[in-house]
Amino acid sequence: SATEIHNALMDMNTTIARIASSNLDIDDVKHVVDESLHRMGQTLTPAAPIEDPEMSQRHRREVSELNNRLNKTLADALEEANQRRTIEEREADTRRLLRLAEEELSLLRKTVGDKEQRIHSLENQREELEIRVDAAEVTHAHDRKQLSDLEAENSALESTLEEYRLSSTKWRNEVDAVTNENEVLKSGTLELKVQLEESNETIKMARQQLEDTIIENAALKASSAELLSQLEESQAFGKQARQAADDAAIEATAIKASAAELMVQLEESHASMKQVQQTADDATVESTALKASVTSLIAELEESRLSAKKWKQEVEVAARDNINLQESMSDLKNQIAEGLNIRENMRSKLDKIHHGMISAAEQLANEKATWQNRNEELQKRYVVLQARLEGEASIRRSMEEEVHSLRAQAHEAVTTKIQLEQLQRSTTLHEETVRTLKENLTSEQTLSARLQRDLHESRESGRAEVQRTQMIMQSSIEAAESQANIIRASLEHEIMLAKNEIDNIKMVSEAARERHERSLEQEADLRRDALRKVNETSSAALNDLREKHAEEIRYLKSQYERSVANAYEDKQRSAVHFNDRLELSNDQVLHLRDKVAHLEERLNVAKSAAQAAASAAQAAKSTPSTTPAITAVSREEPEKISPQALRESILVLQEQLQERETRIERLQNEIAKVDTTAPAKLKEKEVEISWLRELLSVRNEDLNQLVDTLSKSEYDRDAVRDFAIRIRANLQMEQQEKERLINAGPSLTGQALANLTNFATPKAVSLAAAFGNWRKSRETSRPASAPKAPASRATARSSAAAARLANGRTQTPSKPAPVPSPSVLSGLMTPPATNFRRTPSPAEEPSGSQRSSISFSNGPQQANSGTKMSYFDTEANEMGEESPMVFRRQSYDEDAQLGDVDTGIGADDEEEQRSVNMDDEAQSPRDQTPEELVGRSLASELEAI
Repeated sequence: SATEIHNALMDMNTTIARIASSNLDIDDVKHVVDESLHRMGQTLTPAAPIEDPEMSQRHRREVSELNNRLNKTLADALEEANQRRTIEEREADTRRLLRLAEEELSLLRKTVGDKEQRIHSLENQREELEIRVDAAEVTHAHDRKQLSDLEAENSALESTLEEYRLSSTKWRNEVDAVTNENEVLKSGTLELKVQLEESNETIKMARQQLEDTIIENAALKASSAELLSQLEESQAFGKQARQAADDAAIEATAIKASAAELMVQLEESHASMKQVQQTADDATVESTALKASVTSLIAELEESRLSAKKWKQEVEVAARDNINLQESMSDLKNQIAEGLNIRENMRSKLDKIHHGMISAAEQLANEKATWQNRNEELQKRYVVLQARLEGEASIRRSMEEEVHSLRAQAHEAVTTKIQLEQLQRSTTLHEETVRTLKENLTSEQTLSARLQRDLHESRESGRAEVQRTQMIMQSSIEAAESQANIIRASLEHEIMLAKNEIDNIKMVSEAARERHERSLEQEADLRRDALRKVNETSSAALNDLREKHAEEIRYLKSQYERSVANAYEDKQRSAVHFNDRLELSNDQVLHLRDKVAHLEERLNVAKSAAQAAASAAQAAKSTPSTTPAITAVSREEPEKISPQALRESILVLQEQLQERETRIERLQNEIAKVDTTAPAKLKEKEVEISWLRELLSVRNEDLNQLVDTLSKSEYDRDAVRDFAIRIRANLQMEQQEKERLINAGPSLTGQALANLTNFATPKAVSLAAAFGNWRKSRETSRPASAPKAPASRATARSSAAAARLANGRTQTPSKPAPVPSPSVLSGLMTPPATNFRRTPSPAEEPSGSQRSSISFSNGPQQANSGTKMSYFDTEANEMGEESPMVFRRQSYDEDAQLGDVDTGIGADDEEEQRSVNMDDEAQSPRDQTPEELVGRSLASELEAI
């Protein structure tokens, strides 16, 4: 009977569903079909043959149709099961591939951590090498100082030797002391040689360490090549994942095609249901016309009812399958999108790792080149110092030889000098005695001649006058003796005076020697003070260099910690993302299991209902149609399921299918309307935020430099004030550019972003300074007889500043040339074509500014790249200190306005400044950046100072 066929088909469907839930094979399906046909044959054999041929033909036709539909449903079920199994296998493959990718990512992160540890150890070794090189430089400087001291001492010895040549014999003891000092200097030179040998050993050790670092760099290059190969393998894995995604898309199209075929089958089932309704109408007409064929019509109605139930169940199953297919399609789409996102994230992370390794390799290469250059410079300096030391040693030997020769010459000169002095004294005495004797001889000759004349006269006069002449002679002799005694006394007095003069000369020479010793001591003290000052300046410079080096090390450490924190956050984010995905997949599995359990319960309910209906039909058939009441009841039973109800249920199912189709189309339209340019916009915003962070770091460096200069005990107030004026002028220019951008609208956001590069780079300051110098040279090159045009307020302010400079107060440098004629460039600080110091408006990018301010306040100071961005160069000033490059006179414009710092502004300038201050105060806080507020506060504080 039809109920038995229906039961057999239901059993076959349940077995097919059970097999499909596990692993479905064609042999199993064939076995189930054969068993069902065998049961049908067993149940159909004992039945009595049907007498009516039309009924038998119609019954056969329906059976053949049912068999065809059964075959179609079986084939569709097999195809769906195969497709489901292939999809599950591909899902398992994709999960396995994702697991492998995660394992490779963990391995890559571990290798990157090892590389970072190696880089950290190399940096520590580099710092130790720098410390050793600094110590070697300090020792070299100490050696140079000792050499300079030796040279000074040698020059002093030469001067003392020259003085010894001219001095007396009492300097021999000092010459001995000099020899002792020379011996001490020899011992000092020996110690210097030992120190030089130690420095050579330290340089050799540094060379060995540099060679070790070169070997480690080669190992790092090899590891980077391995990482590149791993990246290529990961790219190949990404290609495989793409192929898997493409296959999944093809499978999705196949599932769509199967869904379309199911829709066609549903339409065919609707047509068949209409035919069944028509046949039911015909059967009712025949029942009213022919009461004799009631039993046959009842059987047909029962069969139609059962077929309607069956088709209704098939429609429900098809609807459920359609829902499941749509859900599986949506899940596959989500999985494909997630796989694409994961692939893009993996690709971006691998690109970041690749760029990081490239930058690390470049930094290592640059450091290696700098170390090689520094080593070469140190070797050259060592060679030069060694040559100088050898030259100084040769000069020292020659000087010692000269000292010995000069010492011998000094001894000889002293002896000869003493002999000469004695000879000179004896000669002077002899000359004086000879002179006196000559005088005596002349006088005696005159006397003898006179006496001879007297004798002649006396001879002529007689012996009588002999006594008188003898008395005269005696008197003359006595006078001569008295004169000789007088001359002797005078000579003795002169000798005493000469001795006194010699004693005075000795006293003067001793005083001169003491003064000379005092002057030498003063010179030595001055030399010591100069050396102490040089040592203090060199120690201060070394401390500054060490502080700068420590700041650089701190900056590198902060960058490294930030990168490590970012990597750790990325790792945690990816772990949370994968955990969420696992939880979601587990929830999906649990949801599918619940659905399967619910469907099984509904299937059991449907089975029980079908069995109850079949048992009721069998009971109705078994009861004989004797009484009219029973026939009435039997007539009333098929009316419970009317064709109109079936039609309405079919219409409801059609409406549900149409609603599902419209929902699918709406979702597809929403997917098509999704903005695909959102990642590019986000990337632009991120670039903008990074430039703003760089701008904040530059401003922070400017302010830190200003604070450092102000914290010094001695600093140039005019330079600080000029620097504050420059900061304020730059902030005003930024504010004007911002207002212009706000008035211009959102069309200039790209231009503002492009100009951020010019604003963040330190070349803007140098270009502005160059333009100011060009204007200064242009103004100074004009002839003095040029006609003077009416000047603007800026030129009047510059002339007022020049007048104040003439009065004795140094203000911001102004134009010394005559006031130029008004032109396009008059009153500008930077050329109009340049857009330096331009900041985008806050209305265009609020999130970027907030993020940059947050990062500036919370995180450490940032920098770009690999190198620290700083345009503060140092230059020695008049006091011997070093001022930053921004504080020089040539680093700011000659026509810079004084602003709030100048206190000597006229009435017009004060009114203009008051209006500017009121405009600045009238601005909303949204238009003011933190840099502008800091610049205003600094300007006010400097004005108070």
